[in-house]
Amino acid sequence: MRAWQRFNRCAWVTFATRQLANMATRIGVNFFTFGAAMKSAYMRFLSLVRMASSLPGMPALDPVEERLLNQFASFWGNDYQPTVLEALTIDPGISRRTVQRRIDGLRDKGMIRYQSDPNDQRIKRIAPTDLAIKYFSRYDQLLNSAIQNK
Repeated sequence: MRAWQRFNRCAWVTFATRQLANMATRIGVNFFTFGAAMKSAYMRFLSLVRMASSLPGMPALDPVEERLLNQFASFWGNDYQPTVLEALTIDPGISRRTVQRRIDGLRDKGMIRYQSDPNDQRIKRIAPTDLAIKYFSRYDQLLNSAIQNK
C-alpha cells in the first residue's frame, strides 16, 4: 500500500469519526461515552461504506479523487466554491498536475462542474453536481443508519 493510500484511509477514518462525533452531539450523546455501542456503530458504518462503493449508480473514484471530493465538500458545506487554482494547492501531499488530472476526472465522471465567477469570467469555480450531492447523501444515510441501528 502506498503512503498516499494509507493517508487517504486515515483521512477518511478521521472524517467519519468527526461525523460520528457531530451526530452524537446533535442527538445529545457524549461521544466519548459511546464505548462499545459507538465502536459497533462505526464498524457497521465502515461495512456499509464498503458495500455502497460497489453499488451501481455511482462512478468509481480512486482514493485521490475521493480525497479531493471530500475536501471540496468541506468548502461547499460552508457555502464556498473553491477556484481551480485553490484546488491545485489544496493538498500539499499531491502534485498540482495530479490534482488537475483528478479534477478533470471528477468533472468527466459528472461529480463536479466548473462555474465562472460572476465578478471575473477568467476565474473558474468548482461546484457540485446533482450526482455529487447524491453521493454525499448516500454516505449521510449510511452514517445515520449505522448510528440508529445500535
